[in-house]
Amino acid sequence: MERFNTLVFDEVYFAKFGNNYLTHTPFFNAHPPLSQYMIGIGIWIGSHIPFWHDTVNGLTGSLRSPWTYRWFNALTGSFIPLVVAAIAYQLSYRCSFALLAGLFTACDGIFLVESRYALSNIYIVIFGLLGHWFLLLALDNQNRRRSFWLVFAGIAFGASVGTKWNGLWFLSGAYLIWITAWVIYFIYYFLNSKLFFASSSLKEAGGSESRGAGEAGEAGRQGRQRLVLIPPHPPHLRHHYKT
Repeated sequence: MERFNTLVFDEVYFAKFGNNYLTHTPFFNAHPPLSQYMIGIGIWIGSHIPFWHDTVNGLTGSLRSPWTYRWFNALTGSFIPLVVAAIAYQLSYRCSFALLAGLFTACDGIFLVESRYALSNIYIVIFGLLGHWFLLLALDNQNRRRSFWLVFAGIAFGASVGTKWNGLWFLSGAYLIWITAWVIYFIYYFLNSKLFFASSSLKEAGGSESRGAGEAGEAGRQGRQRLVLIPPHPPHLRHHYKT
């Protein structure tokens, strides 16, 4: 983290802003301040640690070691593969899938780079992923613990938005999944109701046909019984029936 003793990319904003919060220096910030607060906390803790101050610079507005404004991002980014693995396990309930998801995330170069410098994107990702994980835990619990996880999901999504406005996409994704689930449910319910009514109509038609066939069979049996019950004419009366 001390390899580049300068400000890299957007560190010219976020590292300076974090230090400005500590020194109470007025400045204009177009983004929500949560990530700069966390970078400032890292600077404050790092400045009280008596080692890892071999290289220093004054680019943040104060004489700081690059390690002081980068270490907290590195620590936060190291938890991203664990959260991704937890989400994968919550979706599949398979440890192999969770391990693969965490491994692939840990090998992703963008997370390695973003975690090494005092940038804000790493906080958007970790808080957004935590929001989705807590939401999945809430959906998996139908008891009183559901409200507990929903509260934590709301806090995590709020923290993602409080880092950058781009964090709204994590919350929008959660709402999109929720709306899609309800649409699929209503389509499934509608199709099942149509199948139910169609099967009921077929059963009624089949019942009426079977009743008609039963009545015809009953009439035929009664007719045969009447024919059997009519006695033959006596021999001495047969000549009256001759034409």
